[in-house]
Amino acid sequence: NIFSLSFKVFMSFCKERLCLNLNLYNIKVFNDDMKKHGVELLKATDELHSMIKTVKKVPQIKKITASNLQMKKIEMRGDEIINSAIKDLFSGDFETIDVIKLKDIYKDMEVALDSCYAVSNEVMNIILRQG
Repeated sequence: NIFSLSFKVFMSFCKERLCLNLNLYNIKVFNDDMKKHGVELLKATDELHSMIKTVKKVPQIKKITASNLQMKKIEMRGDEIINSAIKDLFSGDFETIDVIKLKDIYKDMEVALDSCYAVSNEVMNIILRQG
């Protein structure tokens, strides 16, 4: 199934990129913002997985639309977390090298969450075109 394959490829890419930078920058401790955003990313991937399972059965437009709306809420919470985290980064409380590292990590986390929402939108568009 194209949806399952796309989801697996997407998730693999996101995990590898994010994990690569965490390893490359030797990040061993996750701050509260990283943990909060990680929770939102996990919610997004769970919602996306649920959406794809719904599509694999009989596509239900109401469920797909509800999932897509939930994904938007998750994505917006993630943006709020990242914006707050970046604001804190430039507070002067961090060493310059840590600002550079964390800004890259935050960007990767935001891209991963934004990508989940983009996939959700695409799934919804496909279902609406077929329905």
